[in-house]
Amino acid sequence: RSMGNHRKVYQAFSDRETEVTGGRARQGVDLFFSGDGSAFGRWTGSLLTRPGLVRYALAPLHHLLPSGDPRQKTLRHYISDYIAGNVLGQKCGAGPRCPHGSYPDPRQPCSCLCRADSYVDRNCCSKMKGLGRLVVTIKEGRDLWGDVFSGTDGYVVVKYGQAQARTRTISNNNNPRWNAKLDLGQVKAESGHKLTIEVWDQDVVKRDDLL
Repeated sequence: RSMGNHRKVYQAFSDRETEVTGGRARQGVDLFFSGDGSAFGRWTGSLLTRPGLVRYALAPLHHLLPSGDPRQKTLRHYISDYIAGNVLGQKCGAGPRCPHGSYPDPRQPCSCLCRADSYVDRNCCSKMKGLGRLVVTIKEGRDLWGDVFSGTDGYVVVKYGQAQARTRTISNNNNPRWNAKLDLGQVKAESGHKLTIEVWDQDVVKRDDLL
């Protein structure tokens, strides 16, 4: 259909909304439908230094091979070695202080490994929900009252479910410092279990007293 001044409908109603990601583009310049192609050329050239990310997806390289291909495991191993060998160095001093039961990874000095068993895998991750090693640190006691004519012969008992452990006895001291780590081993977090910490006074003549 013709309109006045020899214009067509598409010329009169040419509003468009264009969203440009990346590159350098001047506001108000039509990159895609302009009669001058130089603006589009300048924009595509600027993408080399100012690229725009539209979408992305990350996947390990060894997934390029089918899951049943025996080479997939080998490729994963060598890629891990390459990453460990070329990663930026981390200063871990003399190595990480790995938790009880683990040891420093010889290939990644800032990481720890575990000996896989029925409870944890090689990366020290629990194989079951709520399962883990329970270690309780007992530091000190203050103003204990165990004996009338002498100081307290104190020790501490820690219980969780059926697991329990105790500190050594510190004799004749109402302010003992145990500084002990009590390892209760592998336990499973259950709603009915409570962590109980008891302080006892040892007595060689009669029964020990719970303070």
